[in-house]
Amino acid sequence: LKTIDLGMVHSSAAASLTLYILKSLRDAGELVDSVSPSHLLRHWPPAFKDQGWPTKQVRDAFFSSPTYPRITRPEGVKETISRGVLGGFLAYASKRGDGSLHPFLFGKDASLGADDVEISDDVVILTKEAAEAYLEAQKAQAAAKQAGTATTSGTTIGGTGTSTTPGLDLTYPVPDPGPGAKEGGDGSTEVLQPVAGGENIPQFTWNGVIPHQKWMNFYMKVLGKHVNTGNLKLTVKVTIQPAAGLTTPQVEEIQASLRELGLEGDS
Repeated sequence: LKTIDLGMVHSSAAASLTLYILKSLRDAGELVDSVSPSHLLRHWPPAFKDQGWPTKQVRDAFFSSPTYPRITRPEGVKETISRGVLGGFLAYASKRGDGSLHPFLFGKDASLGADDVEISDDVVILTKEAAEAYLEAQKAQAAAKQAGTATTSGTTIGGTGTSTTPGLDLTYPVPDPGPGAKEGGDGSTEVLQPVAGGENIPQFTWNGVIPHQKWMNFYMKVLGKHVNTGNLKLTVKVTIQPAAGLTTPQVEEIQASLRELGLEGDS
């Protein structure tokens, strides 16, 4: 328990006793709208030092642990995480089923708005040191894999196949040969093709309108798990239509930004 002396209360101090108590809690730092990212770093739970702190547990800590102040707005936690990522103090990532982290937002090029922060058990934040260690481990793993590929001899199997089911135009990647592959008499490998309409669905296509506040969540929940499959194509149509219209310099600025990103398209 902690005692806060309210002092001599008079009628001009606040409109009501409740508001005066809330003001006293704010003055004592017990009630805040949001906290700085450095507060999270100073009070980081040891159990999540290396593998990441789930954003859901970050939020719950402000409502359960006396180490943290009470937050008046749920958005305050998201704002803190966003400022930490933009400032380079934190990394923001989504955990995949195999234990890897993707997407992984960290560093000077990371961009994460408060509305894009997802509160979930599968989304974590990491300290700067843990993020750098993870990236170094990924680089070492990729270098080891590349070195192993360079020393492997034989025929590389890959490419694309097609299926002609009536009414569908399906294209899918041909997988590397597994236990079901057969070796021909000439030493070549025959890859068993997936059958359209069987257990595996060759292709999934969706189109719709995504609110700009949910773009990051769309990427993490829908696309993030499939970016390494080798055959993910994303087509974007953007409409910017302010009530007053766009000026010529604004349009030129947008076009210049697209060119800097190396993106081609019609505008």
